[in-house]
Amino acid sequence: MLTTVSPPPTRRDRLQREIGERLTELHAAPGGRAALAGSAVAGAGALLGRPRAGALAGLATALLTRSTRVDSAALERAVRNNEDLATIAPRLGGQLSGLGNWAVDADFARLVLQQAETGPGLVVELGSGVSTLLVASALAERGTGRLISFDHDPRFAAATGARLGQHAGRVEVVVAPLREQSFGATAVEWYDAAAILAALPEEPIDLLVVDGPPTSSTWSRWPAIEVLGPRLSPGAVVLLDDGRRRHERRSALRWAREHPDLALAWHDTQKGAWRLDNAGGPDESRLRAGGRRALRRLNPTPTGFARWAVRR
Repeated sequence: MLTTVSPPPTRRDRLQREIGERLTELHAAPGGRAALAGSAVAGAGALLGRPRAGALAGLATALLTRSTRVDSAALERAVRNNEDLATIAPRLGGQLSGLGNWAVDADFARLVLQQAETGPGLVVELGSGVSTLLVASALAERGTGRLISFDHDPRFAAATGARLGQHAGRVEVVVAPLREQSFGATAVEWYDAAAILAALPEEPIDLLVVDGPPTSSTWSRWPAIEVLGPRLSPGAVVLLDDGRRRHERRSALRWAREHPDLALAWHDTQKGAWRLDNAGGPDESRLRAGGRRALRRLNPTPTGFARWAVRR
């Protein structure tokens, strides 16, 4: 049997793919499509000798196109979320009723599950719930790995522990109360950092899921990387839920700005999800890094063009 081994992609191949993805992203963005449609109508008006009428019609077309695209993207997310619900339901069994109102939506839960299935040794979770059950089932199925889940609410932590059932052996649910702390020049109410560090083993973190604490201020979830970033393993993945909210978006962009070794990506889930890959990024050229920052400013939450949207 003849096996053909494809050569690894060259730097030029990767650059061409990246440029193609960026162009596709801009075209798929509601603002991008609206601008194209509006410009086409305005241009047609100018060619017909009616520039003022064309400009007004172009503006109306752009606004309508953007509204339609936003509604269409929301519908697509809802359909994908239902597909994900069908995918993860067998793992939850009788716990299915928790989805949607107990911590996470199905699409973010599937993202977490996919990462748990890749074989992480240590998973750390800030905010327990449905994702705790899914990670526990994945670790039990593999027969390796450990999950430490932190929660500020003793009652919620107890409810999570009670639902673990036969998978409880690989999970430790730790209560870490919220308290006012300072991280550099930023004061914020967050999990007791000393309690979190004391509960962690020496081994590095392979997967960090940030779904807590409840957002009460701009930087409520930002300390996660300040405290746990040094403990991430090479190749570790960080997933932040509720990414469409202004506070979480600001935290994710600040992480990318202050930690250039962490590559930031966006997943177009119902609530939006930010992803950080500890893959190393300081060697990225200034031009490419500047292009990424400019694109995030223009379109911080892209609708995407694949199953999990754009990976920046």
